[in-house]
Amino acid sequence: MDNFQNNSIGYCDYCGAEIKANMKFCGKCGSTIQKSKRSNSKLIVICFVIAVLIAAIVFSVLIFTHTICIKHEWIDATCTEAKHCKYCDKTDGKASGHKKTTEITEEPTLVKEGEEQIVCSECGKVFETKTIDKKEIGISGKSFNFYDDEFIEWFEDEFSLNVGDKLDSDSEKNTMYSLNFNGEIGILSLVHEDDEQNSKVCSVMVCFDDVTISAAIISLLGEAFDSDFSRYDCGYKLLRGGIYSNAGLTTGLITKNNVKIAILVPDSFIDDNEEL
Repeated sequence: MDNFQNNSIGYCDYCGAEIKANMKFCGKCGSTIQKSKRSNSKLIVICFVIAVLIAAIVFSVLIFTHTICIKHEWIDATCTEAKHCKYCDKTDGKASGHKKTTEITEEPTLVKEGEEQIVCSECGKVFETKTIDKKEIGISGKSFNFYDDEFIEWFEDEFSLNVGDKLDSDSEKNTMYSLNFNGEIGILSLVHEDDEQNSKVCSVMVCFDDVTISAAIISLLGEAFDSDFSRYDCGYKLLRGGIYSNAGLTTGLITKNNVKIAILVPDSFIDDNEEL
């Protein structure tokens, strides 16, 4: 490099004196300088330029392929990985870690167990799956805690009675089903808390031509809902035109279109339905 900067192109073949560019004769011995010596300077310049171009190209390729990262493009930290550059291995901080939460993946019903999972709310990883016990009949606000389908299935299993097809109803709040009791055909009616048949049930009604059947089924239902509810006391009161209340439940007989209907409701439902 020093020779290039001093404009030197080599040394005399005869005396060894330094030869400058554009010299035709050696300044020391006078010998003729070969033409190739004079052209060395141009070759050096060309080689230098080529080397610079190659270096520039290599550097550009390294930048383009992100082999050399001059500007990091950060990817946010995840549960298992720290914040890191998209192109190189540089990291910043630590992984955020899992945030565990419990999610119910399948609600339990009166006849079927449910399922819950412990999962990460960020990445969705499942850590544990647990079974939820079947739901027990209870009261939720002014309604029972069940819906039509699960109650019908529970009712048939509990009492070995056959609930038939859904019947036409003149109210959006009611769903009615035919009910077979030892060959006697009656009606099982479920009244809902909202003006929609897919909402929770707030009262259960049973109607047979023989009112003793209606009273017996409602009495059995009450005791099945809560063991403190006495089916014997209930049946006795109903058949004498009375009302029986216990364990947060109330039963009675109401008359519609000259037909007596046995009804079972939560006590809390009575407050908003004084006609009952």
